[in-house]
Amino acid sequence: MKQRSLSNILSTLLLTAFLTVGISSCSSSDEPPVKPDDKKEIVMTDRHGNQLTVESKSGIPEIGDAARPDGRFELPDGTVIVVKNGKITEISEWEEVANRTILVYMVAANSLGSGNYDMRDIAEMQIAALNGHLEGNHLLVYHHNYKGEPVLKEIKDGTGEIDTLKVYSSTPSSLSIARMEEVISDMKSLAPAKDYGMVMWSHANGWLVMNNSGELSVMGRSRGDDYAISTLAFGEDQSSGTTYYMNTGDLGTALRGKELSFIFFDCCYMASVEAMYDLRETAPLIGGSVAEIIAEGMPYQITLPYLFAEGEADFVGAVNADYEYVNAMSGYNRTGTFSIMDMAQIDNLAKACKEVYSYGPVYPSDFRPQKFMYESTCYFYDLAHMLENLELKGEDVDESLLVKFEEARQKALEQIDKTVIFKANTPYIWPGTSDQTAINHHCGLSAQFLRDASGASSRGYNQTAWWNDVASYMFE
Repeated sequence: MKQRSLSNILSTLLLTAFLTVGISSCSSSDEPPVKPDDKKEIVMTDRHGNQLTVESKSGIPEIGDAARPDGRFELPDGTVIVVKNGKITEISEWEEVANRTILVYMVAANSLGSGNYDMRDIAEMQIAALNGHLEGNHLLVYHHNYKGEPVLKEIKDGTGEIDTLKVYSSTPSSLSIARMEEVISDMKSLAPAKDYGMVMWSHANGWLVMNNSGELSVMGRSRGDDYAISTLAFGEDQSSGTTYYMNTGDLGTALRGKELSFIFFDCCYMASVEAMYDLRETAPLIGGSVAEIIAEGMPYQITLPYLFAEGEADFVGAVNADYEYVNAMSGYNRTGTFSIMDMAQIDNLAKACKEVYSYGPVYPSDFRPQKFMYESTCYFYDLAHMLENLELKGEDVDESLLVKFEEARQKALEQIDKTVIFKANTPYIWPGTSDQTAINHHCGLSAQFLRDASGASSRGYNQTAWWNDVASYMFE
């Protein structure tokens, strides 16, 4: 960036300083005179609505002045002020920022990292960058690998070279709210753009509630992963001797209000309605899978050109390209489900499902919903398939009640179609294996299947917001 001269800054900020510190020709004569060494407090608002407070002797912000909070502030006049550790470290002239920055939040301090799946995906990202598919934008990777400290990297467009932007300590965990918010703040400070998107990369298991201790043994990100792990909610961080996970409620807290245009979960099971309900205020579009994904994950050399498309990101194009890549595979690797949710519709979906559940419907005794988890104990079933098979029973059920219930059910099913704007799937989960499961129903969202309220205590389901706000009404 070009450094701005003090005279330029003086001319543009003098009025702000003058008004903020309350200098006026009409000041009371009783007020004590301002001493030359007294610091004036200047409060400014940048073009994003963020407030910056500077303590300055001269009344004009200068490098070295105390300021708060830390961050990068783009003022309406074109001045950029950078604050680190409570002091101004840079004053420069604003230059045109990139159209988009994408942050891949890669928590690979687990079996995916030890299997080098993180390095394979980074290599794919480098191929896309080398071929110029980033379109002059920023691709950042927060990389917490199997061994070593977490690092924020940038993969440079046109060369594929990797620049280290920041090195972090292993504490707090990469799956803490504090660390995730810190990294997102660093992304905006170090690679500012008009638009931001995130890819969440790790193990995951949807809504399942964890208290940072493993209980459920599953195959994790895919059958290609040879390590049985306990992976619940988003992520798995084994770097400190204690295994950490991030429940979707905490994930929603960390991502809320971060100005993200899209989030894609390059991990398993995150397209559950319970997880989406926790994440409903984080981004306009969220993509993921109701089932497991292959160990290689998304083919970044193919999908990044869509995500870095000129103008708005072609999010549907990227997820569809992911599906086509997997669907063209053979053997057990031809396995996958893909969906994109319009997050503005999630609250409407919650209201529609709650209305259905409030009638106290039941499932037929012989009903077996579409499952997306091949273990004997499954937690992810097709939401629409379950709604379609609910029924009312009892002596007080009359024709008028049945009509109202059916109207509510159809409204909920229609709301699913409004919420899920893209969906695709392969014919089977893990074809050709003993765990082969046909996908006969796939609405794009999974949910827990319960016949009675006692099942809600399993895996902490009764701690989820979806249970408390929606699903519990089925049993009242």
